[in-house]
Amino acid sequence: MYCPLELPGMVSLTTPKHSKKAWDTACQSKKPAFLLVPAKYSFMIQASIFTGPCKTRLIFQIDGTLMAPDGPKAWKQKNGKLDSWVIFKSITGMSLQESDLIDGRGEKWWNLHNSNGGTFTTPRDLKSFDFCFNLRIRGVRIKNSPTFHIALNMCKNVHVERIGIKAPANSPNTDGIHLEKTNNVKIYNSFISSGDDCISIGTGCHNVDIRNVTCGPSHGIWGAVASCTRKDPVEAILLGSLWQQHTYK
Repeated sequence: MYCPLELPGMVSLTTPKHSKKAWDTACQSKKPAFLLVPAKYSFMIQASIFTGPCKTRLIFQIDGTLMAPDGPKAWKQKNGKLDSWVIFKSITGMSLQESDLIDGRGEKWWNLHNSNGGTFTTPRDLKSFDFCFNLRIRGVRIKNSPTFHIALNMCKNVHVERIGIKAPANSPNTDGIHLEKTNNVKIYNSFISSGDDCISIGTGCHNVDIRNVTCGPSHGIWGAVASCTRKDPVEAILLGSLWQQHTYK
């Protein structure tokens, strides 16, 4: 099933209702579904949650440009709270792939954060995957998230490959990929440049395989080994062919 995210010609979305409608159609299809962001268009969407479980395997293809709202004044909060820009929740067997760009437009958030002495609340992360299984993220290019670019929370069997993440070295708390209680993860053949950790590994993670990844500028790869507990240990972290360029503390 082919489900375009929005009709051609609509290049600015002020509410997530159109993307939500396309998602629901694809998620409830009994046949494998292809959800498309069309090429040659830029789409601004407000914070959205794409929820499963779905009846089929999904491919979310980004050929156009997805943009977050341009700073705090443009960001519509839910119940007065800031959360992730895009959340994928309780989904099994999804592939996220792209040939264009995801732009977090985080500059105004960083400026506000810095002008308030680092105390201003920003969105939690740009793209969050919560309770997702058999997830594949391939060929994705993301830049300038307000904070974390990709967060994987309580996921299992995740394959990340050929992604590019870029944010200025002085952008606050812009981790490339953050893992929390996530298991059986492969991160291969990628480039991550950020203002904080290249990849951060939180508590409760095990079987994380990172190979042929270039980090920098960044804080490098960080693991919560010192703060882990018997209940939420960090185990079996494998690093191979890792290049760190211009790392800093």
